Formats: sequence, structure tokens, C-alpha cells
Amino acid sequence: GVYQKGSRIPLKINNSKDAKSILWFFNRQPISHDGDFYYTLTESGTLKAQVYMEDGQEIIIVKKILVE
Repeated sequence: GVYQKGSRIPLKINNSKDAKSILWFFNRQPISHDGDFYYTLTESGTLKAQVYMEDGQEIIIVKKILVE
């Protein structure tokens, strides 16, 4: 997606109720949310979520982000 610098995006994954944990990364660096599960964009890059399910399965979701 294309966003303006300073945009806040939700760090949420649909259908993740069975997730044991979710780790978030932006440009390969671990990130955390602003306390309300939003992340403030300051540059273009790759957003990645590593989802660990209760059954041991790992799901990786990647999204390219363009900041103008």
C-alpha cells in the first residue's frame, strides 16, 4: 500500500484468534505497537508478521509499504 509519512497502520491479523503469539518486523527490525496496536510509518519498507499458532504452525505474512 501507499501511505503518507506519519500514517498509523493497525498491527492486526484477521482470523488470528488461535495465535499463541505474533511478532512484528519492519525492514527486518523488530517493532512494537504504540500501545493500541498501531504502528507509525516513517519510511518505506517491508512489514512482516510471524504468527505462531497454538498447534505449532508458523505463518509468515509480508506486505510492502510505500511512504510518500
